[in-house]
Amino acid sequence: MLTNKNRFDNQIKKLKEDLLDLLYNVKKEHEQALLAIQNHDYDISKQIIENDQEIRKVAESLTTTAIWRIASQQPFATDLRIIIGYMNIIRDLERISNYAKNISKFNVRYKPETELVKEISNLMDTAFEMMDLIAESIEKEEIKPALAAAKKDQVIDENYKNAMKKITHNFTKINKDKELIKQYTAGVQQLKYIERLGDHLVNICETIVYISKGKFYDLSLSDEQQ
Repeated sequence: MLTNKNRFDNQIKKLKEDLLDLLYNVKKEHEQALLAIQNHDYDISKQIIENDQEIRKVAESLTTTAIWRIASQQPFATDLRIIIGYMNIIRDLERISNYAKNISKFNVRYKPETELVKEISNLMDTAFEMMDLIAESIEKEEIKPALAAAKKDQVIDENYKNAMKKITHNFTKINKDKELIKQYTAGVQQLKYIERLGDHLVNICETIVYISKGKFYDLSLSDEQQ
């Protein structure tokens, strides 16, 4: 017969599994958005835009479940830290999901040129690596993969700066093409969104460390700053 503690442990385990499913779906949504922009597939982009609320509904349901666990079970400090941590991660994943919709809208509206697609893909590839490490960290309940993921955000930041230099240089070549200027301006915004996506992933890494250590650490600092 399950004790109340065992039953609660199983509920936390189920919450973790649901959280990992949410992370997987958020990553899959962004992978589809990226493939659509690479392959000029506007139908997939439109589908992602139409299904925008699905991730949000799941996130809201998981948050409600987590709150109910706190209210009904009166968890110990360690369990409470896990639940609050999961709620923070859910919130960040919900915000991250918005960026797939933004990329999809950009694809449908502007049918972007190869150079912009290349720069967006470059940043997103690193973001996917971060998501995989975060999933590993949550699954194994180890902080090492999360720390490695946080460091990869520096790669996103550096690639973002390099992309901005290239695009700024190109503005001098397209200064008479108003539609192309609009496209590149919107492309710059997409790159900024992905840079912010990386920041949200770092937030998740910090939450994973908080769950383990009981203290928040600023993982956005470079090794020289720490």
